[in-house]
Amino acid sequence: MSPPVVLRPGALVEGGEESGPHTCPQCQDSFPLPVMLAMHSLNHVEERPFTCPYPSCHYNSVMRGNVKRHIRISHAHHAFHAS
Repeated sequence: MSPPVVLRPGALVEGGEESGPHTCPQCQDSFPLPVMLAMHSLNHVEERPFTCPYPSCHYNSVMRGNVKRHIRISHAHHAFHAS
């Protein structure tokens, strides 16, 4: 597996334009902006340091916000059982 593409914020592509297409070298998905490609490339890394805190759940992600969204969607019923 190749390392993810890392682009600095505001990076300009060849020709001085930020608009796409920008293609992922691992899966060939394309994106209109370099920052979108950079965020997508996190899907291709093996390390997923952020995990769901619910003991029976094995969800993990490279982005903390994805875990927060997962909890809100998948574990919403737990909020009603809190005492």
